[in-house]
Amino acid sequence: DFEAEGGDLPFGLKKCLAYAKEKCAEVAELAALAENQNQGVIERRRREIEFLKSGQMGRNDDVRFQVRLSKSKKIERAGDFKKRRAAQRQLGLPLCPVALSDTPAACAGVDGGAKMSAAEELAVLERGAEKIVGFQEGAGLDMPSFGAFECLDAFEFFASELSGFYFTKAGFVQIRGANVAAPPIIYGDVAGKGGSSLSKIARRALAASKKPLKVSVAGPVSILKRSFARADIPEAELARQLAFAVKEEVRSLQIAGVKAVQIDESMLGDILPLKNKSRAEHLAAAAECFKIAVSDADVSTQILLRLRFNPDKPIVLSLKNMDSDVLILECGGLNLRALELFSQFEYENEIGVALAPSSLESLPASAELERQIRSALKFVKKDRLRIFTGELLKRADAGFTAAFLKNLTEAAKAVR
Repeated sequence: DFEAEGGDLPFGLKKCLAYAKEKCAEVAELAALAENQNQGVIERRRREIEFLKSGQMGRNDDVRFQVRLSKSKKIERAGDFKKRRAAQRQLGLPLCPVALSDTPAACAGVDGGAKMSAAEELAVLERGAEKIVGFQEGAGLDMPSFGAFECLDAFEFFASELSGFYFTKAGFVQIRGANVAAPPIIYGDVAGKGGSSLSKIARRALAASKKPLKVSVAGPVSILKRSFARADIPEAELARQLAFAVKEEVRSLQIAGVKAVQIDESMLGDILPLKNKSRAEHLAAAAECFKIAVSDADVSTQILLRLRFNPDKPIVLSLKNMDSDVLILECGGLNLRALELFSQFEYENEIGVALAPSSLESLPASAELERQIRSALKFVKKDRLRIFTGELLKRADAGFTAAFLKNLTEAAKAVR
């Protein structure tokens, strides 16, 4: 019941939610009304509904004005791709650089099955930052990566630092295996609260490596789709509000000294409508949100966009419009058909392929990984191909991960 929330429910939200005990109370109210008893409950419920319809709960007029203003002008990132690519050469990356697309929890010594509070999550990230970067340095990766570890839910971690969100203390949803997360409830307008835990932790990670650091941030569309949002605020409106919050995060990471930011839109492919017209509209809206999120990025800051689905022709055109510096494709393994499509549409930006073992019981040899990389090079120029690890590696133990990365780095060096 609501007592488990400890009195932390925002004003008005309590009128919108019902746990088991509250449902029982509602049934009792209906039973009393059926017998012409407790008529006062009708007036009370009417006042609650009027309050909800008034739209005052969690209202932020500054955020709404910002969103309205963004619709009246074209938002683009500073500099075209050629200018940005020239500026990003200062990263000093080799041909076909290797990096993680996800941070394996096992490599940071984190218990992936534990449910943690926000303070505990922050402490885990602080302890693990230097360790995970050091592990990647030792594995020979060209761009160490950092973000929320596998035991933490990246969407919950990021959204917990935004206003307009509430996370239940007594209710959880299953993410994967033993991993659970408090379901994000969007009860009002969304905005950053000022100050970012991730940027503070990133400073420690930066100190642990001389190589360029890549930090992952949850994308606006994926955050929205993982949340329980108010039905009376249009999804497109909330997505734009989230995009401005991500924009603030990207800005704070730049100030901290981060030169590469990965935007994870892992859920974009899962929620595409079946009809082609609706898909085009959905992708166009997602592209606008992405452009807002990275609009403050300097030309020297590399922006990576990570997706998990097999693109078709309309999707390729939309991704071209997003204009990320690096597009990471996780298609359940190397998808040559997808690379061929990008080649046909003369996609000039860099493309990252995600390579992973077929199972955690089978370690691919460096020769097999080299063969896969050379297959990708038939469709992507060597100076535009990036090598990343697939999602499956996120669940591997430290020993398996180290062995796989050794073979992967050897394969990348062989094709340079």
